[in-house]
Amino acid sequence: MHPHRPLPRRLALLALLAWTAFAFVLEIHRSEWLLRHDPFPEERPSTWRITSRSVRRMESFATMAKALLPAGSRVAVTDEPGPEPERFFRYLWLLYFLPGVEARLANGPFPDLPVDFWIAYGTRLDDPRFKPILATPEGAVYKVLR
Repeated sequence: MHPHRPLPRRLALLALLAWTAFAFVLEIHRSEWLLRHDPFPEERPSTWRITSRSVRRMESFATMAKALLPAGSRVAVTDEPGPEPERFFRYLWLLYFLPGVEARLANGPFPDLPVDFWIAYGTRLDDPRFKPILATPEGAVYKVLR
């Protein structure tokens, strides 16, 4: 056996361990940076992430709305005008924060829709058949008057 033969193996193992440690530290740094600086544009709901400021605002609004909605409530959701796919993603995010609520997406206020409440996110509804029960800068919750 040659006395210098184990050295290249040790060197290769040491290089592999050094590379693994470097990659691990780089991933940790990237993750922390992404949490501080969200690189995704927030204006489109299809690009929102759970750490986005827009999602945190919606979560805050949904928490307040959920306190006013009885479990199993039938709710219609409308939001600000825009492209249909973006409206759908906004609706999905709102549903995520309102578990236990039966919701449907609507294009506008239809008083004949068989729902008990309306959520208007990013807009307001002016209809005498709806009574506002929550109004915030993000949106409003209305009870349907029968």
